[in-house]
Amino acid sequence: MTKKNVYRPSKNIYAKSKAVQEYRMKEARKKSLKYFYNSIPENLRGYDVEELAAHGSDYENLTTAGKASLRRYIEDPTLFLLLSGASGVGKSSVACAIALALLRRGFGMTAKYADVSTMLNEFSFGDAEGTHRMQHLSSLKNYDILILDDVGAGSNLSTPTRQNAMQSLISYRWEHDKITIMTTNLAISRSSEKENGEDSIQGWFGESAWDRIAGRASTGDTNLTRVNFIGSTLRGNSSRGAMRGGFGR
Repeated sequence: MTKKNVYRPSKNIYAKSKAVQEYRMKEARKKSLKYFYNSIPENLRGYDVEELAAHGSDYENLTTAGKASLRRYIEDPTLFLLLSGASGVGKSSVACAIALALLRRGFGMTAKYADVSTMLNEFSFGDAEGTHRMQHLSSLKNYDILILDDVGAGSNLSTPTRQNAMQSLISYRWEHDKITIMTTNLAISRSSEKENGEDSIQGWFGESAWDRIAGRASTGDTNLTRVNFIGSTLRGNSSRGAMRGGFGR
């Protein structure tokens, strides 16, 4: 019986196919970077965090240890990153720059910036059946990288709708290995002076969500990287522009 000739693609065809796939991935990543960069509020299109961490700068509100921690983070990110400190010290612009750095390195293809106060209002209002609310929540769940900016600023989780929505968001992202970057002015631990505990980020999220963010208490912050900003506000400081960059590279 005559053996049939079986067509086998040449190595050159395989190489060409791989090159086409790589090109398409590169173009898709470039579009993703541009889309995310354009979606960031203009005043937050800040530093190139890679240059900031590697070379240092006059950006006095990050300590040497803080810069080193960011450098490690963009090479090997944990699921959650918490940037804490007073208002106006640069947390939000650095958070956006970190998200761009992660996209460049291939840690996901999509990123989203969300102001928490606005987001909570979206959770609170909508049609009677909650369809709009659920659609908004679902869209936030699935981004590879999500920035939650100003956690606890001017808003709280006092309503059941907000509490359930936030816990659902954090739980989903934890379960599906999605990166979440948070900024806050709140302290980390609860104060016994506050009944609702929302003077701290731990109290604001509640035990269920915070356990997922921080990881097991017995082993430390297994899911969380913390970076604290020090010093006074930099708003209006013209020297900040020296480290500003675009979405490219």
